[in-house]
Amino acid sequence: MRLSWFDAHIGPEGSKADPPPAVRLLPHGRRLRTAHAEGRPDHGGHWRTATSWPPEETADVTLVLGGSGTLATVTDTCDAQGSFLERDFDPHPVELHWDGPRDADRGIPRPAGPDAAERILSRLQRLSEPFGTEIAVRDGVGHLHL
Repeated sequence: MRLSWFDAHIGPEGSKADPPPAVRLLPHGRRLRTAHAEGRPDHGGHWRTATSWPPEETADVTLVLGGSGTLATVTDTCDAQGSFLERDFDPHPVELHWDGPRDADRGIPRPAGPDAAERILSRLQRLSEPFGTEIAVRDGVGHLHL
């Protein structure tokens, strides 16, 4: 691949080869747990070339964060009218206890105490405000409607 680029772009005058394709990509297919005879993993894809980026046959897809941290298309997360499905979310503040008495206890998430919960949720409210997200705090727990 590199040699063909050099031949096409800086070879001697009159002997320049055809330029290589503008784009060369390896789309992965379904990951298989098999290997080629040479021992390389079989990823299910094959090398392709294209004249421009993105390739002409691609389409824009809007993805949003779906349930359980997955990506979903807008149609998967919208109702019949095209509105995003609404959800209630109640963030519970946690502390990592970096200043614990034992090294083995440090960095383990635990429910935050009342003072820390107020500090954490106040910060979350302040950081969410520019995005128009309102977080109500009741009994040491945040409450918001998305």
